[in-house]
Amino acid sequence: MLKFVSGFNDLPEDEQKITYRIRAYMKQEDIYDKNETIRFSLENMEKFFADIRHNIHVLKYGNLFWYEYSRRQKKIITLHLPQDMEVLCQKMIKLNAEDDNDEIVFPNIDLYTFAYGDSLDDKDLIIASYHTQLKTDCMLKKHNRLELSFHGVWRHEDRKPLLNKKDIIDIVRLIYSHYPVTLVEIDDDIFNIRFPTSPDYYEDSSAVFPHRGTCAWMIGLPHKIGQSDIPDTAEVIDIDGKNTLVVSNRDEWFTSFNAEHVQKANFLEIALWEKGLLPVF
Repeated sequence: MLKFVSGFNDLPEDEQKITYRIRAYMKQEDIYDKNETIRFSLENMEKFFADIRHNIHVLKYGNLFWYEYSRRQKKIITLHLPQDMEVLCQKMIKLNAEDDNDEIVFPNIDLYTFAYGDSLDDKDLIIASYHTQLKTDCMLKKHNRLELSFHGVWRHEDRKPLLNKKDIIDIVRLIYSHYPVTLVEIDDDIFNIRFPTSPDYYEDSSAVFPHRGTCAWMIGLPHKIGQSDIPDTAEVIDIDGKNTLVVSNRDEWFTSFNAEHVQKANFLEIALWEKGLLPVF
């Protein structure tokens, strides 16, 4: 149910736990060797996160790691980056060597942002996943994808947002500086919960055009867009003179529980579509 709330702290605690996602899509490159692709992608991701820790103050003391659960040892095995990069590369190579598909899947690489207790479930995390395909005929898989997901708030008492609006914009700038991005989408997991195989495909989304790029909180597009191209309630942020990040509202935060936020996102979506700027995806 949509509600009118003035700010993030007006939401009940269970609604503050929604997950936010930053999804960046990149053009598929002509790569012919899985092992080289795995190594290059992991090393690039490690450099990207090192840059995040250097530039985003709240993540300055975060630790980059990858983990798996060992059934034989009945414990979680943790690999820290960059110290264990070679071990992780070999694990990824072994994992994908057993798969004849053209898709390379990287299990989640997690960044600790706040160590709170000994259990993984008791920590605030930014979870990164990266997917790439060597070749595919599937329309939905013509892009490599980097996805960052995080809960809205810290777990400790002050309940402040984990990342503020400026932090997220700065992370987007870093993504563009490390990857050949064609599209960036930023939303929460309430705005768009549709699945391609669902009979309610068009009902399970707040988007006006569910078959196009998701325009919820922010969307990064490979065009130079001016303020006159979008509604007054939205704002444009130049990334590098060629790419533009468009923000659907001028508030500090976005939540799909706020009917006004959803309405502004829809107005922006329609405006971008009318200008021919909202890609089919």
